[in-house]
Amino acid sequence: MKHGGLSVALCGLGRIAGRQADYTAARSSLEESLELCRTLDDPWSIASILYLMGEVSRLQGETATAFKLYIESLGLNQTVGDKAMIGLTIHNIGKIAQLRGDLDQAARLFGAAKSLREESAVTTSWSLTDHAQCERDVAALRADLADDDFTPPWTKGQAMNTDEAIEYALALFSESEDRENPSS
Repeated sequence: MKHGGLSVALCGLGRIAGRQADYTAARSSLEESLELCRTLDDPWSIASILYLMGEVSRLQGETATAFKLYIESLGLNQTVGDKAMIGLTIHNIGKIAQLRGDLDQAARLFGAAKSLREESAVTTSWSLTDHAQCERDVAALRADLADDDFTPPWTKGQAMNTDEAIEYALALFSESEDRENPSS
């Protein structure tokens, strides 16, 4: 049990360092926590740490690494059923789509994420991204798109259930992998 407490403490230190923009310290603490959680075979904690590592990577501009970490977290969260984390993970995948210029995908993912976050009463105290940041991200995307371009994908995203939203995000990852690694 002492490893469990240590992994929680390390994760907390990583989250604090991430909030202070000390991404090197955040990554170090989170990697150590992840190693302990893998030893303990704790899928919920592993998913949480992978998500946080994804946030740190995204904030450092490492979008490909962030995308992979978010997708791994998402798969585990589908198993454990943490809708709050699924919603935030899908939102951050949408943020990566937005950064890549895939604004239709971003709007759909943001719509799905908002619905999932609304279904959960859980706070975002464990995340580097809070609900206010999510709203700012959506507002920025909405400002970049005409209503006719924003509303249809947003509405499609809002209509997705949890499994459909996850499937959509995983399909985007598969497409991204195919683009980065074309077969010869």
